[in-house]
Order: sequence, then structure tokens, then C-alpha cells
Amino acid sequence: MRRFKFAISTLAFICAIHFASYAQDDWSTRKEIGISGGATFSTISTYDQNESKLIAGTFLQGYHAGFFYKYVGEKNLGIIAEANYDQLGYKMVNGDEVKLDYISIPLLSHFYIGHKPSHIFINLGPEISFMINESGSSEFGPVERKSVFGLCGGLGYNKAFKKSKIGIEYRYHFTVMSNNKTEGTEAERRNSWMGVSLFYSFRLK
Repeated sequence: MRRFKFAISTLAFICAIHFASYAQDDWSTRKEIGISGGATFSTISTYDQNESKLIAGTFLQGYHAGFFYKYVGEKNLGIIAEANYDQLGYKMVNGDEVKLDYISIPLLSHFYIGHKPSHIFINLGPEISFMINESGSSEFGPVERKSVFGLCGGLGYNKAFKKSKIGIEYRYHFTVMSNNKTEGTEAERRNSWMGVSLFYSFRLK
């Protein structure tokens, strides 16, 4: 419940920033398409009804890849839509290992500093993930909920070369919904993961 309230507050904050940005002077818009890929480090944790962590897995390394569309309509502010393949999962202390493959669709607010060829940026927003494959086993049993809602935020740096850009981003993700369909006092199991990715984009306009 606390994560759900945090998610609602974050989304309200993002909407407020976007609304305020429309009061600014007109500015030349930009549209970009791009590809990205890199490494993931994911785990799983269980929480009781008081949000106290009960059991935590250890990190499992995987990879991710995808493509994105970026629209920048105001100074220092834009929006990014992505479609990604994410190889996630977790390890347990007893050696059990589970791999979970997802197709994730984030919709992110894009904030950046400066208008020089090189600048720092922040991405923040919700994502929905659909599990397409599960392999391995653990004491938790199979994942019951095949689609989950979460939030993610990233910090990165990019450099422009005429109409193209290259860059790097660190991003952290966590799910608001439990992997298991919680009933009564059963503990919730939620994924979290971090990723480091390289990306290339090309300006359409």
C-alpha cells in the first residue's frame, strides 16, 4: 500500500511539471528515435503488511535491449515511450535461481540540463511489464501475476553529433504490484532491478 501511494504521488508530481511547462514560451520541438541495450542486475524481496522486508534474494545478472521514441516539446522537458526486452530474475541463498523474461513498456518524463551538445538528463515515470517466460525454480514457486505495474527513474549523459546522439544511462526499477496474488496475511513478493545501458538516437525533426 505504501508503494502504491508513493506511485500515485510520483505520477501526480510528473503531471504537475508537465502542466507547468506548457506555460513557457514556444520552443522548437524535436523528435528522435533510438535503440538501447545493456546489463541488468535484478532481485526479489518479500514484505509483510507493514512493508517490513522478510526475505531478500541476491542479484542475478542479465541483459536488456529495446527501442524508444522521444518527443521534446518544451525547454528542458520532453517525453519518452519505450518498448524493451528485459531479462530479470533472482538468486536465493540456497542456490535456487529463477530467470524471468519481460516485455516492458515505460512512459517517461525526460528532464535535461542545458542545450549544449553534451548534457545530463533525468528520466522518470511508470512502466507496465508482461512476463513472457519463466525458467528455474525456488521456494517461492512460479510467478502468479504475469503483468505488473512499476516505476523507474534514471540518470544519464549524452553527446550530440549533428542529428545523432550517443549516451549512457543508469536506471532503477521497482514494481508496485506483488508477483503473487496476495490473500490474507500472505507476504508480498516484488521485483526490483537496476540497469546500465548505452543508447543511440537519430533526430527526425
